[in-house]
Amino acid sequence: MRPIMYYKPKINCQMRTVCSNLPSKAAIRERTTPAFMNAARMYCIKVLFFLMLGLASLTATSQRVLVIYDVLGANTSNLVTAMQNAGLTVTLSSVPEFQWNGTNPALTNFDCVVHLDGTSYGSPMPLAGQTALMNFVNSGKGYVASEWLAYEILQHLTMIDLILVDRNIGANGTVTYNQLGVPHPVLAGIPNSFSFDCAYNIGPAHSFATQPVTVLMKDHNGTDAVIVRNVGLGKVVYFNHAGNYEDNSSFNTLSNTNVQKLYINAAKWASIPSPVITSFTPTTASTGITVTISGSNFTGATAVSFGATAANSFTVVNANTVTAVVGAGASGSVSVTTPGGIASLAWFTYCTLVTPTISISRNSSGSICAGTPVNFTAVATNEGASPQYQWKKNGNNVGTNSNQYSDAGLLNNDVISCQLTSN
Repeated sequence: MRPIMYYKPKINCQMRTVCSNLPSKAAIRERTTPAFMNAARMYCIKVLFFLMLGLASLTATSQRVLVIYDVLGANTSNLVTAMQNAGLTVTLSSVPEFQWNGTNPALTNFDCVVHLDGTSYGSPMPLAGQTALMNFVNSGKGYVASEWLAYEILQHLTMIDLILVDRNIGANGTVTYNQLGVPHPVLAGIPNSFSFDCAYNIGPAHSFATQPVTVLMKDHNGTDAVIVRNVGLGKVVYFNHAGNYEDNSSFNTLSNTNVQKLYINAAKWASIPSPVITSFTPTTASTGITVTISGSNFTGATAVSFGATAANSFTVVNANTVTAVVGAGASGSVSVTTPGGIASLAWFTYCTLVTPTISISRNSSGSICAGTPVNFTAVATNEGASPQYQWKKNGNNVGTNSNQYSDAGLLNNDVISCQLTSN
């Protein structure tokens, strides 16, 4: 008697200096009730994603900036001119900041506000103006400010999330700003260290419960001097100098070219909407798999990463969608970098690509006779938790989704195979 059949496996894998002439802290602004202040500040929305600070270079677009002034002097004029020469479209408010109520002018046609408060610290901004600024920033716009807003904190509780420093006391004279080695667009073209004359705050950056600040520069006293923060969907830049304080003195703070450059960089960076990731699919993937990332403000994206490992490639489909091919990744957050910042969303799982294998054995060795029942068993590796088995006889589907198959009707030269689909 001779053999009447043979068998072979088939695999189908589908993976998947302290000055007394300055306003004293006892006069107007002391944080004597830190618990109250913390409560006042803690109304930021907790979100699943967190916006990181952008490292990308600034693009030369004509952002529309409203300067809400404190005094219309030469230094304000010099700052406005420098910003215009840098390509920004700048408009002055119709009234000084202590009269601005959100309608003079309205913020509808602006991308960023520069708020000067160096000379008008005795008169707070109207509540309607403060509310307008908060809504403006929360909607995704930019805000650039300086002292003496921290001095006036108790009169500006409505916009407290935009005031990034705490006040201990004030000082004036020559101040030196020093970079801390944190790469950021606000520091583009800024010397590692430079000095200028001004009045300035002495006190730390405020610690917020959500959306924390990043300190980019400190002054010679070790005081936090240049601070950035994401607020809602928008961005805030804050300086500890007091701008136009004693505008008719020799300070001329806003005429200093490095100070002007900080304002220009801040307005450009804060004007660019921050990217937001709302979801991505699939949430588990291996090298070579394409992941679709959904959100907003993806235009001009310069990088995509999975678990801090760069994607092999990516395509900006539109402002709301990016597709990216997973590289040699790691589990963690999916991140998209744009000129406006870095958006990240957690819970990506990276899995290593494995190749499943399958072999077939039978319950008897040697030759068999026609009509003899034969039991076949498929032995698989890397098959996953729920593998799918498809037995075939001469190319036709037989049996069930099982690693075993029996046949009592074999004929000469019949071929038994098994197709494995791993998960």
